[in-house]
Amino acid sequence: MSSTDDLSIVELRGAAFEWLGPSGRIAIHGVEYEYADSDADDDSIDDAVGPGRTFGKLVKPVAAPLEMFFSFCSDLLGNGPDPTFTRLMCRKHSIPKKFGRRRNLTWWCKEHLIQLWTIYYEDDENIERLVQFVIDRRYKFSVRLTAAYYLLILLQSLRSFQLWRILPLMHNALLRLCQEGSRRGINSSILKPLEEVVTFNEELKHIIYCWSQKMPDVIIGSGGGVTSLFLLTRQLHPLCYDYDIRTRSDLEAVEQALQVILSSLRRLPPATNFFMDALRKVVAGECDYLARHINEERGVIKTKEFLEHVQYTIPCGPGYGSRYTSVSCSDPGTWSWMDRAHALDSVQNLCPGCKHTRCPRRNTARFHSHFIS
Repeated sequence: MSSTDDLSIVELRGAAFEWLGPSGRIAIHGVEYEYADSDADDDSIDDAVGPGRTFGKLVKPVAAPLEMFFSFCSDLLGNGPDPTFTRLMCRKHSIPKKFGRRRNLTWWCKEHLIQLWTIYYEDDENIERLVQFVIDRRYKFSVRLTAAYYLLILLQSLRSFQLWRILPLMHNALLRLCQEGSRRGINSSILKPLEEVVTFNEELKHIIYCWSQKMPDVIIGSGGGVTSLFLLTRQLHPLCYDYDIRTRSDLEAVEQALQVILSSLRRLPPATNFFMDALRKVVAGECDYLARHINEERGVIKTKEFLEHVQYTIPCGPGYGSRYTSVSCSDPGTWSWMDRAHALDSVQNLCPGCKHTRCPRRNTARFHSHFIS
């Protein structure tokens, strides 16, 4: 077996592969390849001589409308990328149905991309089906490109533990589609999101496999040199939803990491297509969310630090006049300041009711005895 520099095409030689023919498939290292006859390229029809060339010229004007019609019929039957992705979403979200409204890629990006943040999917079958749409060369290139963009949506919305298995499949499929798109002369702005994922594959793996508590150090270590929106989305995931802020040092680390992300976002070039523009809005929105979360945690930590230094005066009993601090009921938890406050308040009721003149329970007992008599 020998392969060219183009990893989307694999050349197989020998008697063991004589059974392969048109539409035949073979799996190599977990990647499925389809047989392609290089002598029967579709572009050669235009150069053919004879009746075939005349028939091709007659059919060509109506070919595009027919393909659009058949594609629409296929979507209605639930066989295309659009219904596949819609099924994937509807199983986890209550999306309202609108008669005659087709949920295509543009609809998802313009209206619902920001709502698909940090979603947990259990339907791996439809995810793998989208990967097969990208790989299968029997489908029109635009159909495969649509499926690839749906994979990009999943890449920015899936949780890290789900991407461990899916990311290698995505990388191989997107790599082959990028190579084929370059040969076809597809606009670079359309292929750019796919090329980013392929180029920064190792960086994405590093972020996905990274422990959430170590993510601020990884972001700060990058120095704001991130040049991909997909890397920024994956960096924001653990900071927004998995990172546990317990101490002031944790708070300062997350705040510094957010400043690095904002610095990287400002240096990124303008969006080249509708998908990158929507993704940029997602990153900006999540940065705002993280900033609000930091402010809330800062208030919690300030209250906790204040309570750690509060002193109560024991009003009566053997320890009358002594100081009681919250250190004795300290807890490293972020929300433990609530328990500390309750503990400090209960100190005033520790006295079982002595005969001291300032004992609140003694005065209450005297009031009750007088009332009963």
